[in-house]
Amino acid sequence: GCGDPPGDPETEIGNMLDDAASAAQAGDLETLQALISSDYADEEGRDRRAASFLLRGLLGRYRDVLVSVSNLRIQLVSSELATADMTVSLLARDSGRPVLTGIDADRLPLRLALRREGGEWRVTRADWRE
Repeated sequence: GCGDPPGDPETEIGNMLDDAASAAQAGDLETLQALISSDYADEEGRDRRAASFLLRGLLGRYRDVLVSVSNLRIQLVSSELATADMTVSLLARDSGRPVLTGIDADRLPLRLALRREGGEWRVTRADWRE
């Protein structure tokens, strides 16, 4: 509820990332966009709107996708700020089964800067390399 104290930040962030992976698999762009802070900015000059377009394009590469997060490391800066480093793998599927060809997969090292906003963790910055 509204009056509940915040939970364990690492658990909350892990749950948020699980929700993001599930949303990506479902092609649920609206849920993913809701995880981006209104003042998002990254080193490529993208703001929240541009990051949303990037997500739309990435999800559009696959009709059906399996999303896997591995090597997750969360570092708390404070109770309101954190970073999360991980590897995100996107693998095309056909009839629910992975398509195991190199061209049908993306594996991205990803670092997120996170801030608690209104009790929810939001992404304020994302850095990755293809």
